[in-house]
Amino acid sequence: MKIQQALNTNSMRSKNSVTITIDNFNSFTWQYIIMDLPEHGVNLMETKAVVKSVIMEKDSLVVQKWRDAQQWFHLHLPEHFQLAQNLFGNTVGLGVRVVVPCSLGRSRGGKVEENYHEVSVGDTINVVPFAVPVMPRELLERGLILRYIPQTSSLSVTIRFSRVNGVERIKEHLRLRGVSTSMDDDSANSIGSEEGDVFPLHSTTEVDGKLVQVINLRDLIVTFSDNSTATFDEIFNYFRGLLNG
Repeated sequence: MKIQQALNTNSMRSKNSVTITIDNFNSFTWQYIIMDLPEHGVNLMETKAVVKSVIMEKDSLVVQKWRDAQQWFHLHLPEHFQLAQNLFGNTVGLGVRVVVPCSLGRSRGGKVEENYHEVSVGDTINVVPFAVPVMPRELLERGLILRYIPQTSSLSVTIRFSRVNGVERIKEHLRLRGVSTSMDDDSANSIGSEEGDVFPLHSTTEVDGKLVQVINLRDLIVTFSDNSTATFDEIFNYFRGLLNG
């Protein structure tokens, strides 16, 4: 979850790099992870890392630094993709560059509220490409770098990603991860009938005096500016009624 949150950034920093840290990471879990590295052609490296600790002793702030052993590896090539999916799920290395609001409102108890944003035409996504480096090589190669310090049980994951836009390029990365997409030339941001009629749905589309606010392609429901909802079939019938007079 932390990795997904880190990838869902709209930062414009040129390095396109974010790092998360997980404290008290179980050493047996780390050993289980690195056990599969040779099978996927990944090299485990060992280097020294600077470790910093900040504590209070009575009325004094004490800062401690020392060098400690760390183990790390880099997932960035096509042959590393399967291992990355095994560790982080099918959609590993995929994030969006939009802010999706999710308000609890006055809901009580353990009710979970959800909101969706389906990747569509015009979006830009964050992607760890898992591709063969092109020449000249980048100073910071894209990929996932996992570093573990056994002494402190600290795991850090550095994500170096690319910003990708354009329908075909986005489709390529979605399909690589087994994600279905509705971004077709004739159907993106639209609904249609079996006979082939297609009607656009945008924030400026007016349906019975109400503007479209949210299009939920998972449940085929549209939410309007007055918070009312309608199914795609209901909206289709509305447009058909207008066309037929």
